[in-house]
Amino acid sequence: MSNVRKLLADYATVKAGMEQLRLERESIEYEIMGEEVVKKLDEVRIEYGDKFDFLDEERARIERELREAVLDSGDSVTGSGWRVVYSSGKVRVNMKKLKEIAKDNIEVAEAISEKGKPFTMIKALKR
Repeated sequence: MSNVRKLLADYATVKAGMEQLRLERESIEYEIMGEEVVKKLDEVRIEYGDKFDFLDEERARIERELREAVLDSGDSVTGSGWRVVYSSGKVRVNMKKLKEIAKDNIEVAEAISEKGKPFTMIKALKR
């Protein structure tokens, strides 16, 4: 386990180094561009920000309509380079009740004791 902790420490160091380099690069880019160029870029970002906001709201509205239509039809739909996938949802099992049943039935007990393949995720902790 100490090897995993060392790897996590190395991982955190590399991620922090990448972020530091990104910040340094941005700082140098702003120095090179000068204050006037930075002001102009900010103006452009503000002007386009409103346009992006409008399009993002429109995208969200259309997404809601697409999801509703696909849920109502029960079929996936493909078109214009996109696919809206219908999924009937996962079946949830009441494990507490199933374990009670399994106490009296060996076949059920064996069936619920199967275990999936282990997997990993690397997640940033909230600070």
